[in-house]
Amino acid sequence: MPKIVSGTLRSVSFDVDPYSTGTVFSGIPTDSTTQLQSAWSPTEPLYYLDVASPPWIFCHDLSILQELSDALAVPQELDERFALWTLTGLPAGQFGLSPMRTPWLHIKQVPAGIVVTIDIEAERLRFDRAPQPFWNTEQVSTRYACDRIAEAFADSVSRCTSTPAAVLASGGIDSSAVVGASCAVGRRPHLFTNIYPAAPETNEETYVNALHETYRLPVMPITSQPASLFAYAQRQSRPFRGLFRADDQLVIEQAHALGLEVILDGLGGDELFAVRDYPIGRLSHSANARALLPAHTWSQIYGKHRPNIPDDPLLPPFVTGIDEQELLWEFKFRPLLEMDCPDRVMRRAYSLMFESNFWEESQWLSREVFEPQGLKRRHPFISIDVLSATLSAPQRTFRRTPVTKPLQRRALRKYLPTPIATRYGGAEQTANVMLNLQHSHEDIIDTLTTSALRSSNAHIDGDQLDHYYQTGLAPASSYEGGPTNFDHFWSALCYDRWAAQWGIPA
Repeated sequence: MPKIVSGTLRSVSFDVDPYSTGTVFSGIPTDSTTQLQSAWSPTEPLYYLDVASPPWIFCHDLSILQELSDALAVPQELDERFALWTLTGLPAGQFGLSPMRTPWLHIKQVPAGIVVTIDIEAERLRFDRAPQPFWNTEQVSTRYACDRIAEAFADSVSRCTSTPAAVLASGGIDSSAVVGASCAVGRRPHLFTNIYPAAPETNEETYVNALHETYRLPVMPITSQPASLFAYAQRQSRPFRGLFRADDQLVIEQAHALGLEVILDGLGGDELFAVRDYPIGRLSHSANARALLPAHTWSQIYGKHRPNIPDDPLLPPFVTGIDEQELLWEFKFRPLLEMDCPDRVMRRAYSLMFESNFWEESQWLSREVFEPQGLKRRHPFISIDVLSATLSAPQRTFRRTPVTKPLQRRALRKYLPTPIATRYGGAEQTANVMLNLQHSHEDIIDTLTTSALRSSNAHIDGDQLDHYYQTGLAPASSYEGGPTNFDHFWSALCYDRWAAQWGIPA
């Protein structure tokens, strides 16, 4: 089949329809009736230009389609839903059509697992994207899967701690499991724990002490400075969700002082085990969350109008100019390929909607922050064996996996002190830290409300924003939906600053 096929689309038919929800495609080339919908994961990209005039173009290469779009004067409008999904970590399933989406409104993907026959003028072209098993068909018990997960996780930790190491211990299940597994394989890591004096609600001292008392490991508190909020956001070579770069530098300095070579963390535990409900499954349906986006956006996302939403949303508009497709590839699929990830696992990993910040943070921290300082940042959950073992668990464990992560608790129970294994909920992290640091440092207040936002987002009311922070961080019992998490706001803010630094027009 030629690499590029151009012509007027006459009709489209599907030889098979493997989806229980049905695959719908209208071959009528109008803006209102053309849609391609599926829950299948894109494993063999095949893109098409979805416009009525000029003729439709089918291609395997997204960049070529972009060039042709420019040549044909097809407007390259960014798809706001794709930007939301990529930059905020909102679950892809909230937006529909996610496997088809690219950063551009008029460029779509043909889903994998079906055979598409397309009539282009007098020529019939067959795009065969052979169906393959979506879920692992191996029949195993949950107990067997848990045993495999525990074994694979211990092996991963052992490989990561072959040299003197420290674990960034937050007191949560993920990092605590890393600590427990390290001791189980005969390692004695140091415990590094971040402390934010200006945000006492994030204090996890009780649980970190439980690790210390159980395993008798040295604890090294690392105290955050208020300036960590924006210290490095503008200097990054690409957008990055994390805003705690200054804290990372303190970790690096502490590791050097102790002669350590490796820093471990629990990154990936939430994304692998919590699935759909992480990080804002409940938030996405709460009134406070809906207040952050304009009504027309929620209408697009959910297919119906959401009433009582303010006209001026608090969430800044996304900046054009970023290649989100490159980010998606870089942070989601490249690491899997570099680990020689089997296709089956890659498809299922995508289907479980791993958050973009999961891959982004792991790659950026390792390559651009720690390696230049002579240190290794390792994430034991990001292991091909752990992925494979977890994704081989019975399918029922992934239907509506709650944020309490029962599969992870069961599989890694032997690595967790009882106070941690039985805890539910945790400290309010990012949003609270950001808010309190903001109020603790005059320069940060000015940066937040003036130069970083109002210069490019004049519609934002600083007082209203501050009100949302204070009310949104109230106890969970104070309003329906629980505490509001502002991670998506800070993602946009960080990107806004990055774009300004590198001259990308807003």
